[in-house]
Amino acid sequence: MEEETSKQVIPNLRKHKPFKWFVMFSLCFLLGGIVISSSGQAALMGIEVLGNIQSSNDSGTSTTNRQPLGSQKAVNFKITGDQLVNASVLTGPRNATLTIPAQLSSAVSLNGSATVKTKLNIDYRAVSGLKDVITTVTTLLTKVDEIINGSLGALTNVTLSDAELVAALKKFQTAQVLDEKTFSKTGQLSTDGQLITVPLDDELGKILTADLTTDLQSLKTAVNNLHASANNVLGSTLATLINTTLAPLKAAAVAAIDLVLSPLVAGTSPLTSDLINLAVLGHTEVTIPTNIKSPSNLAHDLDGRFVGSVVRTNTLDIGLLNSATSESYVYLKGLDQDVTPPDAPIVQITGNSASGYIVTGTTEANALIVITNASGTIIGRTTATSSGTYTLNLPGSIGEKVALKATAQDGAGNVSKATDFTTPADPVNPGTLSIDYVAPLSFANQKISGQTKQYYAELAKRGDTAVPNYVQITANTWQNRGWTLNVKQLADFQNAAQASLKQSNLKFTKTNAYSVGGTESQAPTVSDSFTLSSGVSQVVATSQSGHGNGSWYVQFGTDQTSGSSAVSLTVDGATNKTPGAYQTTLQWNVALTPNSKESID
Repeated sequence: MEEETSKQVIPNLRKHKPFKWFVMFSLCFLLGGIVISSSGQAALMGIEVLGNIQSSNDSGTSTTNRQPLGSQKAVNFKITGDQLVNASVLTGPRNATLTIPAQLSSAVSLNGSATVKTKLNIDYRAVSGLKDVITTVTTLLTKVDEIINGSLGALTNVTLSDAELVAALKKFQTAQVLDEKTFSKTGQLSTDGQLITVPLDDELGKILTADLTTDLQSLKTAVNNLHASANNVLGSTLATLINTTLAPLKAAAVAAIDLVLSPLVAGTSPLTSDLINLAVLGHTEVTIPTNIKSPSNLAHDLDGRFVGSVVRTNTLDIGLLNSATSESYVYLKGLDQDVTPPDAPIVQITGNSASGYIVTGTTEANALIVITNASGTIIGRTTATSSGTYTLNLPGSIGEKVALKATAQDGAGNVSKATDFTTPADPVNPGTLSIDYVAPLSFANQKISGQTKQYYAELAKRGDTAVPNYVQITANTWQNRGWTLNVKQLADFQNAAQASLKQSNLKFTKTNAYSVGGTESQAPTVSDSFTLSSGVSQVVATSQSGHGNGSWYVQFGTDQTSGSSAVSLTVDGATNKTPGAYQTTLQWNVALTPNSKESID
C-alpha cells in the first residue's frame, strides 16, 4: 500500500491565545500489511534558591547613630529564607552571598567562619543510583505481604512481621525533610572587595551522604532482621519454608544495598553529586561575621547598603545580586554633608512580559538606582558602577506598556528628579509552533490468526538510516511558555465493510525526547509508556515554561534495537477477522502551555 502524506497548517494567531497544531494519521491494518498515512492541521529568571529572603545586621547604627570616622566595628550579617517552589530547576553551585557597597570595598573583612542552619529536602526516588535498591527491597516486601496473607499457609503458629522493613523502606518511597543541620564554612572575599561568598554544596554533600548512609544501614538491618519464627512445634515446617522462600530475595536486596553503601562508606560514591544536585533547601539561616573599618577620609555620610542572598548559578554577577531587595544598612559618618542631588538617570529598557525586562543606563558614579511604579511601590533597585553604568532586571509580571519611574540616590541620600519610562509593548506576532514531521508507521504483512498476536512497527527512515519512530516539533515563540504534545486514536480499526478489530491495542513505549536545534538543554518530560484508547487524548511529552523553544525529536526507543520493539499493535485472537485493510485515525496535537487566564478551545 502506498503511503499518503499531506499537511494543512492552520496556526491560531489570535493575540494571547495558545497555538494549536494537529497532525492526523490514518492507520491501516491490512491482513497482509499495516501502514500509516498522515495529514496535518495546525493548531529575572531568578537564581535565588530560597523564597522570602531577608537580610539584617547587628551593627546598631542608624541615620542618627552613625559609625564614627576611622573606627572599627564587628558586624554580623544574617540571611534567612524559606523553601522556594521550582528551586530544583536551577543549576550550578549554591552560595550564600553578601554584596558590599563600592565605597567600602577596602573597609570590610571576614571575622571568622560563617554559620549555616538549614533543613534539607530530598527525594531518594529521583536518585537513579538507588532504583535497584528500591526495586529489590520492594519485591521482597511484596513477597512478605503475600506470605502474611497466607500464600504459603495460615500463620497461626508462625510469627512474621514486616513493620521494621516497611518503616525503613518508607524513607526511600517518599520525599523527606531532614532534621535541621548546622555547619560552619569559611567565606571568601572577592579580589575587588565587593562580594563575600560562602560555598554551601560541599558541606551539604557531607550531610546528605551521611543521612543516606544511615538510611541504607537501617534498611539493610531491617532486611537481615526479617525472619519467620515458629510459635510452637506445629509451626516449624512453615517457618522453615518461609525463610527458605525469602532467602534469595533477602540476598538480592542486601547485595543491592551493599553495592551502593560500600562506596558511600569509603567516600568514593558518585551518588554524592546526585544528592547535592537534587536536594532542595528548606528554611535556612546564614550568619556571616565581618569587621567594618570606617574610612577616615569618607567625604560624606554613607548609608552602606549590603544585599544578602542564597543563590544557585555558575556566574556570580554583582549587578544582578545588587538588584535584590533583601538588604540591610550600616550607617557611617562622613566628613561633611552633600546636599546636591544627582542628575536624573538615563534609562533604556528592553524585554517583554514573558522573559522579563532589562533596564540599563547611566547615572552618577556609585549611585543607588530605584525603580517605582505608578503607585510609588519599589519594584527594583541596584547600585551603579564606579563609571556610572547600571543594569537592572525586572520581572515580566510587571506587564507591557506600564509607566515606571527611575531615580538616582547618592551616598549622602540626595535623590534626583525622576526619569519616566514605559515597559515595551509585547510582540504582535506570537511566533511559530509546529509539528514538522511524524514518522509513518508500518507493521509489515501479517497472516490472519485465531490467537492473540502482537505486531511491532518497523523502524522509521531518516535519509538512508533506520531510526526509532518519532515526531519532530519546532517551537519559536517570544513567550517561550512551553508546550504539550498529545495524541488521540479517533476510532477502532475498521475495514471498508465497517467490521471492527475490537479490543486491539496500539501501544507506545520507551518514549524519550532530545533537542535537535536551538540552545535549550532541558529536555521535555515524556510519558514513558502508554496505550491508546479510542477517543481519549494521551499526553506524550511536555516542556516546561521557559524551556520549550527549539527543535525537538520525541521518539520511541533510543536506537535501532530498542526502537524495533517500542511501538506495538496487539490484536485479540477472539476477534473475527476478514482479509483486507483495517484502518483508524490518530490525531496529533501540540499546543502552548496556556496562561492562567487562557484556555484551549
